[in-house]
Amino acid sequence: MRSPVTLEVDSVRKAFDVRGVRLGVLDSVSFFAGDGDWVTVIGPSGCGKTTLLRIIAGLLEPDAGTALVHGAREKRLGAAAFLPQSDTLLPWRKAIDNAVLASEIAGVPRATALAEATGLFERFGLSGFESTYPWQLSGGMQQRVALMRTFLSGRSILLLDEPLGALDPLTRASMQDWLLSVWNEFRKTIVLVTHDVEEAVVLSDRLVVLTPRPARVLSEWSFEDLPRPRVRTDLAFMRRRAEILGVLVGGAS
Repeated sequence: MRSPVTLEVDSVRKAFDVRGVRLGVLDSVSFFAGDGDWVTVIGPSGCGKTTLLRIIAGLLEPDAGTALVHGAREKRLGAAAFLPQSDTLLPWRKAIDNAVLASEIAGVPRATALAEATGLFERFGLSGFESTYPWQLSGGMQQRVALMRTFLSGRSILLLDEPLGALDPLTRASMQDWLLSVWNEFRKTIVLVTHDVEEAVVLSDRLVVLTPRPARVLSEWSFEDLPRPRVRTDLAFMRRRAEILGVLVGGAS
C-alpha cells in the first residue's frame, strides 16, 4: 500500500542566464515521495540536482511545472529542512549550539531546544562532544552535528545534498549505515542527492536517475525486492548496482 504523497515534483523546468546565453538545467523533471519514503536522485555532475533541491526547498522558483510540499505550492519555503553540500557549521559555536541553530531560528525556546538536542547527542554518536568546537571534530562527526541540526528542525521532509561526499570511503560506508539507522528510528521523508550508486542502493526506497543537463528523468528504480539491511557484497545488490551504473553511464554518453 502506497503511503500518502508528501512531496511531488511535476514537470519542473529551470534555466539560467549565463553571460547572455540561456542555459537549460532542468527539463520536465517529475517524481514523488510518500510519507516516510527515502528517495535518492542521482545523475552526472552539473545536471541540476542541487537546483532541483533548491526548488523543492522554496529557495528557487521553477520556470514551469510545480513542486508541491504537503500539497502546497506557495508555502514551500521552510516546509522542508535543507542540508547543503558543505556542513555549514558555525566555527564560533560549540557543537550543541550548532545543533540547535535551526530550532532557535524557528522560534523554539533555547532551553527547550537544548534539552531536545542533549537527548540526541548519544543517539547520534556524539555523547561527550556537546561543548566541542567544529574544528575539534572529525569530518564524520561534523556531518553528524549538521545532520542532527537538520533533524532538530522539526520538519518532516529532509533534503540532503551530498551530505557524505567529502568523507573517506570507510567513514562514508559507516555513516551510511548510521544514517539509515537514524532514518529507521525517526522515519522522516528524505530526498537525497548523491553521485554514489552504491550509496543510493544501500539507503533508498526508490532512485531517480537524471540525464546530463538539461536534466530529464532517465529511469526510476524501486528497491522493494532488496530487504534491509542491504549487504554490499550480496549478489542481488551487486547486480542492481551494476545495472544502474550501466544505465547512468549510457545516459551520460
